[in-house]
Amino acid sequence: MQDFMMLFHSERNPDYRPSPEDIQAQIKLWQEWIGGIAAQGKLISTNSLAKAGKTLSSDGPETDVP
Repeated sequence: MQDFMMLFHSERNPDYRPSPEDIQAQIKLWQEWIGGIAAQGKLISTNSLAKAGKTLSSDGPETDVP
């Protein structure tokens, strides 16, 4: 069996301030989606990446990021 890692990135407006209800609604959608994958026996883990790293781009230097 091959393992895959899914990474998600979102570029939101920095002024976006969701309400607590909006946050809970988004969490519920993610839990349902991940739960569906887990119910199929396809989820291995939900480990996070390291807290620090580098951003690499083809046209620029490496950038340290938190």
